[in-house]
Amino acid sequence: MKLITRPNDFSGLKILLASEFLNLPIELEVTPSAEKTVLIVNDDCQLFSCNAAVWYLACLSGQKKVNLQQDKWMDWESTTLHPEIQAFLNKQPQQLITTLEHLDKATRNKFLIGNSLSAADIVIFCSLIVISDCKFMANCPNVTKWFNNMYTSAQFKIAASKLDIKIKQTEPDQCEEEEAAISLEDIEHAVKHWKTSNIDKPKPITHPVLPVEGERNVLITSALPYVNNFPHLGNIIGCVLSADVFARYCRLRNYNTLYICGTDEYGTATETKALEEGLTPQQICDKYFKLHDGVYKWFDISFDHFGRTTTPNQTKIAQDIFLKLYRNNYLTEDTMEQLLCEHCKM
Repeated sequence: MKLITRPNDFSGLKILLASEFLNLPIELEVTPSAEKTVLIVNDDCQLFSCNAAVWYLACLSGQKKVNLQQDKWMDWESTTLHPEIQAFLNKQPQQLITTLEHLDKATRNKFLIGNSLSAADIVIFCSLIVISDCKFMANCPNVTKWFNNMYTSAQFKIAASKLDIKIKQTEPDQCEEEEAAISLEDIEHAVKHWKTSNIDKPKPITHPVLPVEGERNVLITSALPYVNNFPHLGNIIGCVLSADVFARYCRLRNYNTLYICGTDEYGTATETKALEEGLTPQQICDKYFKLHDGVYKWFDISFDHFGRTTTPNQTKIAQDIFLKLYRNNYLTEDTMEQLLCEHCKM
């Protein structure tokens, strides 16, 4: 592949930057006499649209050919952002601030789409370079941070130098501001304000927590962890912690809140773990329930009840639900094929 473009040409920069980020080598010819930027793929294929060329390189690198979000942003760049930037540069009426505010909402993360760089990131970034110093950009902190992450990258510096595009010096603290840590003084001030303010304090929790007519009753649960392993941070962060935060919020709002969870002690995972440790399934359940219960108490997770799926009451309720569904013909029977280990018959 060969890229023909002019010095200081931002259309050529889009394609060259894509090749640098995607690690796709292309031959470069920079000449002032070039009439238009073009990516020559082969004798039968020449791409004169820089956005189409960037999309093509992204596909070559293994990215999805059909990506609705990416297509939407690339279309937005060519039909909305680019015309607004040209109007701004020509001192014509424009809605650039509104356009950038729309982009600011989408650049809260490192990339526009998902967790990796896309063709949309590249084409929008290159369009913004010419207005990176304008006041509108300064009023969009997410766009500014996202832009500076691209601007200070080694790939951009290499691509810009090949096209003689001048790079302004950017201080590191301009690119990514660290969040200020909360000091002990801040915490003490917040606690003092909480104790002395007229904010309604949460009511004491009395068990059992039952529905109360006329009040906002909230039932909260989280995914039940299996008892086939020691609980880890994934169990906490993945589901339990977020539910706990919401439960605490509801209690602060004086909602009648019940937060329940427990260990899931049925299934193949339990039987497999029992075979591994030479214990019965019941012994495995008893062992790992105590571990899970202890860990969640140590993290001060505010369960109102942390139970088990193997208790007699749980069994009675589950069977009652099943029998009611069965008697009312809400169940269907089906046959499925699964793999079988011929050695252990599992």
